[in-house]
Amino acid sequence: MDKMTALDQSIVGEHPSIFKLRTLVNRVAQSPARTVLIYGESGTGKGIVARMLHTLSSLQSNEFVEVNCAAIPANLLESELFGYEAGAFTDARGVKMGLVESANRGTFFSTRSVNWTDSAEWVLFRRFRWMSVLFRQPTKFY
Repeated sequence: MDKMTALDQSIVGEHPSIFKLRTLVNRVAQSPARTVLIYGESGTGKGIVARMLHTLSSLQSNEFVEVNCAAIPANLLESELFGYEAGAFTDARGVKMGLVESANRGTFFSTRSVNWTDSAEWVLFRRFRWMSVLFRQPTKFY
């Protein structure tokens, strides 16, 4: 199955807006963009679009990591996303790779970013230039 067939099978429909979406996903996936913001109402297929952007892009052979940040307690979010080293906080032993790093030059797709602390949001925004990051819902922009 070629890439465009995969796109046609993932984003289904015959409405002109669906054709426009397929065209946009393909154009963005082929562009040199490293950061993409995907937003919309719950249940509108943002995860499907993120997966297709990854599949159609040059990142397809690398990891696709999807994280529901609402499922991670706020006090653990930063260490889960970015990892930690021994001594970073009480009981931090050894080195733990964060979920962002586990994308390993691939795609990190975060859901429910409205729960982020300002510090976690700032750290992630700073890392945008190093990896392809896809967001589900916009939060604040600085």
